[in-house]
Amino acid sequence: MMWRDVQRMAAKRDEWRRGSIAIETAILLAALLGFAALGTEIGMLLWTSRQMQTVADSAAYSAALARMRDYPANYAAEATTLAAAAGFVNGQEGAAVDVYDPPKTGAYAGNADPVEVDISEPQTLTLASLFKSGAWNLSARSVALVEWNDAACILALDPTAANAVYIKNDAVVTTGNCAVAANSNAAGALFLEQNAIINGAVNVGGTWTLSNNAEINGSPKLEDAAPITDPYQGLALPSPLPACTGQNASGGNGATLDLTPGNFCNGWSMGNDGTINLAAGTYYLAGGINIGNNVTINGTAGVTIVITDSTALSIANNASFTITAPDQSSGEPFPGIALMGLNTDENVTQNFANNASFNIKGAVYFPHQIINFDNNAETQPGGCTQIIGRIVNLANNVNIEANCSGVGTQPLLYASGVKLVQ
Repeated sequence: MMWRDVQRMAAKRDEWRRGSIAIETAILLAALLGFAALGTEIGMLLWTSRQMQTVADSAAYSAALARMRDYPANYAAEATTLAAAAGFVNGQEGAAVDVYDPPKTGAYAGNADPVEVDISEPQTLTLASLFKSGAWNLSARSVALVEWNDAACILALDPTAANAVYIKNDAVVTTGNCAVAANSNAAGALFLEQNAIINGAVNVGGTWTLSNNAEINGSPKLEDAAPITDPYQGLALPSPLPACTGQNASGGNGATLDLTPGNFCNGWSMGNDGTINLAAGTYYLAGGINIGNNVTINGTAGVTIVITDSTALSIANNASFTITAPDQSSGEPFPGIALMGLNTDENVTQNFANNASFNIKGAVYFPHQIINFDNNAETQPGGCTQIIGRIVNLANNVNIEANCSGVGTQPLLYASGVKLVQ
């Protein structure tokens, strides 16, 4: 009897044990499921954070790219539109997409070149709220930098012309630090043919065309690029011009003229083998520069020559033209400009040709006219020559050397790319 009672008690104990294990297992499974659900919530939070950062990077990059290309004009809207397409709509469900130019924080705060995009959005986590009250606020920040290059030294300003820069017949832009730019959006805005060479970069609003062994050897080579802003576009002649000078500005063969600044209402005239020496300052000329063969013009102390009418220059036939522009500290009205004409007659061509040698430190600036370097004309090594015209032509063994730094010239900035920096 006693033995059977012991057996019954043992059987009941086994039943109790199995019931306890079942309860413990159920509690453990519930806890495991809770932790799995919490882990899933945290995993989704991390995934959303990574997605938000990717969107911020893409939005900042796209905004900076739009700013670089000047299209679309509202580059902040480009960023917010891209973020909205990825699910982060500014002002909806607590999301905020802010675009700052310049950035408001970080190493690039106050720098005008980068674009900052900040994205934030609250996230509600059911299980995680047991450990932290309120919403979890996710945020992402990205800064994209427009990289600018200031090495352009030839610029055609016409916005629509084909062949805005036309280089042919063995003409060479020699130095790698002289970029050639055409603001025109036309196909063939930059045209090279017949062994023409550019050893520097190119920045073209439209496209370029190469023909008959022409080469572009530099980098970057940018097509459909943003136009380069004319840094001299605000220049204007004084009104009224100074009174006509009484200086004699005409010389025969072999003569020497020593001139001082003033308004030369009848231009300059010099016979063969003559020399014109220019003191520092600004020279206003109407009627142009009419010179014979082998004439030398010297103005290295800080000189600007301003053509005040629609005269077409012709500096040619072994002329030697040495001009250094005034710098920013000179007090002259046109620092950085060596030779300039602001007349708006677009049919005028300024010719520099026929074995003429140019040692110009400064800008040759005819924004409304055609600049033509032809027939063995060349700029000298070590100069700092900017050539800016409506149209620029280089032909027939022309050799352009440029290393633009100093002497007051303004940089011809073009955007070479965009990169994420924060």
